[in-house]
Amino acid sequence: MAFLTYDEEHHRIAITGLLGTTDKDPDSCGLEHIAFTYGSSDGLFLSYHQHKALGMNLANPDGNKLESQSDNFDAAEGAPAFMGPDLFASSPIGTEIDPEDIIKRIESGEDYKST
Repeated sequence: MAFLTYDEEHHRIAITGLLGTTDKDPDSCGLEHIAFTYGSSDGLFLSYHQHKALGMNLANPDGNKLESQSDNFDAAEGAPAFMGPDLFASSPIGTEIDPEDIIKRIESGEDYKST
């Protein structure tokens, strides 16, 4: 997987070419996702609510995904350091979350960083 960026963000576009993939198939190599970073978790979850209310999908018919994220680090260097070689090797795509669960936890007073 290759991560492309044009600024201090750790990635803007992710392209995958993993072994065992084929062309024009949901499991094919190529564009994996395009990432949009929000300045805060509040902005991220507001976007989630807006997309859900509008019935927007976060993947197109080819399976290319839109990633919405808000880094939970104090500096741009935090995410690449966190995703060091050991963690990335075990989970290159990252961790799936349940946004509804996270929103409930935050609304009940839990700190963003602990979620």
